[in-house]
Amino acid sequence: MVDVATLDSLKQLSVEDRRELIGELWLSLVDEPFVPELTDDLKHELERRRDAAIAQPERSSTWDEVVARIRSRAQS
Repeated sequence: MVDVATLDSLKQLSVEDRRELIGELWLSLVDEPFVPELTDDLKHELERRRDAAIAQPERSSTWDEVVARIRSRAQS
């Protein structure tokens, strides 16, 4: 957890410096492995989605289709 005094100190930085700090912190996460906890709720949701995809494959999209759809929306 972040120390309150440290957080208060960081809040005193300019907006530009805080944005730069955010960017540096974000980039520092790239090398850190992150494995979310697989809770029972998450496991059941993943199973539900898998079962739905198997039952109605025509309603599913490939990764390439998803990326193309996102890029198309971003360009509009």
